[in-house]
Amino acid sequence: MDWKFMIVWAVFFIAVTYLFIAFGGRMRRIKAEKQKAQMEYLERQKKYSYLKPGTLDECPREEVVAAALFHCMRKEDEDIVTWALQSTGIEEFRERPIEALSGGQRQRAWIAMAIAQQTEILILDEPTTYLDLAHQLEILKLLEELNKKQGTTIVMVIHELNNAARFADHMIGVKKGKVVCEGTAHEVMTKENLKELFNIDAEIVEDPRNNKPVCLTYDMLV
Repeated sequence: MDWKFMIVWAVFFIAVTYLFIAFGGRMRRIKAEKQKAQMEYLERQKKYSYLKPGTLDECPREEVVAAALFHCMRKEDEDIVTWALQSTGIEEFRERPIEALSGGQRQRAWIAMAIAQQTEILILDEPTTYLDLAHQLEILKLLEELNKKQGTTIVMVIHELNNAARFADHMIGVKKGKVVCEGTAHEVMTKENLKELFNIDAEIVEDPRNNKPVCLTYDMLV
């Protein structure tokens, strides 16, 4: 009985050991795959930046901007944060919590966070919302500078048609998820297209300062 028991015990021990080895190998593979996925995500973040306000309201503005950099702060990172804050005109509020800011100031904080990542492509969702006319122009000129001087591709959803026509190289008009028109500002900002997109009767003129189309006035169509 003793030798039979020993054989059974040995077989059981070998089986359990094998299971531990197999399970351990599987866990190592899962960990390696997870680390690989994390690295691939960070690599994508180097190319794409998407502006979508989150839930960092209790953080000081400087920390919110710095959070976009994904690693421990170095001297060059501090310089980038300062540049982003200065470029969006909010450096004086760098220690103030996001929740203590006005709507326009908060919007510029999110834009500072996005541009601090210095990515190849910047995707912005209504970046001029809550901003007055002067600050709208400041932000759009900043984005234009990023595009012209640093080669950053700017993809932007915006409802201010005159600003879109003034700054965009390529416009796309979308209605109910379908593309109605696309092309240059002159090709998109037409009476017919605005009628199709918004059901309005628009008066389109050309701005003599930049030769871009402007919606001067409009009425609803019955």
